[in-house]
Amino acid sequence: MILRNLAKALREQNWFTVVLEVLIVVVGIFIGLQADAWNEVRKDRLSEHRYLERIHDELALDIESIEESIRIAEKSPRHGSIAFAGPG
Repeated sequence: MILRNLAKALREQNWFTVVLEVLIVVVGIFIGLQADAWNEVRKDRLSEHRYLERIHDELALDIESIEESIRIAEKSPRHGSIAFAGPG
C-alpha cells in the first residue's frame, strides 16, 4: 500500500508526500530496532540476576563447608590435619 502511494506521488511529483511516506517508513524501522534493543537489555538483566543468584548460593555453600572444616580443626589437631588434607 505504501509503495503504491509512493509510486503515485513520484509520478505526480508530489514531493511532500514522497518525503512524508519515506519519513514514516524510516521512523517505523527505527522504532522497531529500538524496541528490539530494549528487549535485549531486559533479557540481559534477567540473565545477570540469575547468574548472581547462582554465585550467591554457591558462595554460601562454600562458606558453610569452610566453617565446618574450621570447627573440625578446632576440635582436635588430629582431626584438623585430616580435614585439611582432603580426600585421598
